Amino acid sequence: MATAPRRPKALLMQNLDPIMPPRVAHQPAAVNPLTHRNPAADAAGLYDSQTPRRTTQDKSQTYERASRGICLLFVPLCLFSSHIGLRARPARRRFRSQDGPQAKPAPIRRYHRQARAIFHREDVFVYNASQVFRRAKGEIMMQMFQWAVFGLCAYLQASTASAPSPAFQQGLRGGGEIRTTPGDCAPAELRRMIDEATQRRRTRDGAPFEPRGSLPLLPFFPMGGNGNLDAFHGGFVDLDPSSPGFHDYNCTPFTYDGHAGSDTEIRSFGEQTIGVPVFAALDGVVSFAQDGWPDMNTNGGVQGNIVAIDHGGGWETSYYHLRNGSVTVSVGQTVRAGEEIGKVASSGNSFGPHLHFEIRENGDVYEPFAGPCRPGPSGWVQQPPMSLDSFLDDFATTYVDLSTVPGLPFEMPRSGQIALDDPCLRFWLRGHNLPVQSAWRVRFYRPDGSEAWDSQWFFFNQELWRNYWFWWEYDIPDMHTITGTWHVRVEFNDDLMVHAPFEVREERTPEFNRPPEPITLAFDPPAPTIDDALFCRVDTSLTLDDLDYDIVRYRYVWTVDGAVIRDIVSAGQADAIPHHSACPGAFVTCTVTPNDGRADGPPASVSITLPGAAEIDLNCDCELTIDDVPWFVEALIDPAGFTGCSINRADANGDSLIDGADIGAFVEALAGN
Repeated sequence: MATAPRRPKALLMQNLDPIMPPRVAHQPAAVNPLTHRNPAADAAGLYDSQTPRRTTQDKSQTYERASRGICLLFVPLCLFSSHIGLRARPARRRFRSQDGPQAKPAPIRRYHRQARAIFHREDVFVYNASQVFRRAKGEIMMQMFQWAVFGLCAYLQASTASAPSPAFQQGLRGGGEIRTTPGDCAPAELRRMIDEATQRRRTRDGAPFEPRGSLPLLPFFPMGGNGNLDAFHGGFVDLDPSSPGFHDYNCTPFTYDGHAGSDTEIRSFGEQTIGVPVFAALDGVVSFAQDGWPDMNTNGGVQGNIVAIDHGGGWETSYYHLRNGSVTVSVGQTVRAGEEIGKVASSGNSFGPHLHFEIRENGDVYEPFAGPCRPGPSGWVQQPPMSLDSFLDDFATTYVDLSTVPGLPFEMPRSGQIALDDPCLRFWLRGHNLPVQSAWRVRFYRPDGSEAWDSQWFFFNQELWRNYWFWWEYDIPDMHTITGTWHVRVEFNDDLMVHAPFEVREERTPEFNRPPEPITLAFDPPAPTIDDALFCRVDTSLTLDDLDYDIVRYRYVWTVDGAVIRDIVSAGQADAIPHHSACPGAFVTCTVTPNDGRADGPPASVSITLPGAAEIDLNCDCELTIDDVPWFVEALIDPAGFTGCSINRADANGDSLIDGADIGAFVEALAGN
């Protein structure tokens, strides 16, 4: 799959409203101080159930907890040392020193036994004066240290009973690694069902094509998005034959034991609800199609919405976890590469919205990605790269308390405005490839550009996190008095992840909205022929595509010689038409209009004339035959109601008019064919 080169800037089935997720039934809870988890996100299954993951606190919060840790450590030590000292005190005795006999001072008595081992004359002890005073000094310092520890603990206990300070509320509050839960996307029971259906169809109808030795190279990844941007390739085929060992084609651990396909995810259920199309990867005949199953699973399952396509020669591609009601094909139907067959979702054994794309040859799993652990030629015309760059693919600010929402993959609150009387500003982000032991830094800037707050600490991640999300909360004093456009700057390991604007207003108003930002477009492949499935790819920021942080949906309108052949709204940043959607010499245009749910952004268009000579072809079968006659007559009689492919081609004599003068030229061209 070829994409325009650019660097990124930066589950329980319920009938849920995906735009605003349901609130938890219990009272809002802060991050658990023992596990450092957001309880709502924990309940939504976003943490590993076996291993509590430490997120992070702001420095002030961490320092306070460190102080409490001192209490837990030193108070028992102080009590224990006092206990030993009391037990070591002997009866009051007399002793002789260089200054003559005197009563042993109380602070020195506990060193009696130690001194006895040094100097012993019957029942009289001789002490060196300097030794006495050194030990007395140490004893007094130890007692002072004990009282200091007791005092600190008493202070912290009192502060815990009172309301937390503002500093305690600042910083990273929740989130963590988004882990892939092991479990085959296609359980054995479901796989057998698909295989049996495919074999029955082949027995009844025969193979769709003549058997061949190898699968044609895959020309694109079959999904409406840009790879490793808004459609992230998160998991691959497990090529380790041992169990429980696993590795992918690149010898990296981005898979799990027994995984048989490629997992490519979208950002949330919000995008799923708008729709992200799935396309047939190659020409073939539908051998299995299933629809009607719930599609927002976050805790797995068995059945799901699936399409399998037979490509002949024992080759088959399967498309799992599709959206309920989105399957557009049926068993026995012939499909072309680039034809829409469904939409991305989380049906079946799934834990978030993604496409599981699987290829098999005579039942054996085939990995098209080539690399160090999968030698040989790639199965792609242009192999999608392995992404190890650290980047964000979603970000939003909000006034909503994020401890009251389930968290990703459910849709998150989004708002580009807060009011002066809002208690806090929160923001959240979703990203990929967080390096080991990463550090974060958050800075806020006033409307005049001056810095208002600087906060930084660590994530404490002991390994690279392939997928993650976090949220922060801040109460900046000046945000209660200064209105205007503020900015928050987020850095990971000194690398800029996002520098985002938000509006501080006297009060929040529902009509406040800014349309999506401008976009640019590109065709893929850039020089197509009629034999290519053609993609129209959007180039925009992943995090700043809308400055109110609304989910942007795109209306794709495809025309061939002025006639609309596809009109679809998608949350994906790419769309496609199948090969032979236009004929040689046709003028193809893709127009895309971004929309945030309330307002359109500036539309963009990209056009190209396909190579070859234009035919007088009105039904778009790329040849002039007797089948074009009814369309020619319709173009002459009722041009406004023309339902054919391209009315412009009814101008047979090329005088830019469609009238009776074109009849002769049309008949002559038809006779010539």
